[in-house]
Amino acid sequence: MVKVSLPRQFMSYTDLIGDFESQGTTIQSVLGELVDTYPFLKVQLYNNDRALRNFVNLFVNEQMEVNLSASIPSCSRIKIIVAVAGG
Repeated sequence: MVKVSLPRQFMSYTDLIGDFESQGTTIQSVLGELVDTYPFLKVQLYNNDRALRNFVNLFVNEQMEVNLSASIPSCSRIKIIVAVAGG
């Protein structure tokens, strides 16, 4: 089972207490299951072109990943990290 860690600012869009768990075999399928379960996350993760927003970074087993169609082992951990800017 793949585990997904969400940033604190996204937790309010879910009823999760811990990690989201998925049976997905690619990053895209895991994220698809996540937004199917919690639809309000879709606008947080994706832009109007259905691409990941520029400030959303994904780490699979501690390695940054940009290829959403990449296969992932069933025991993987995906961390969603949101870049914060401002001054």
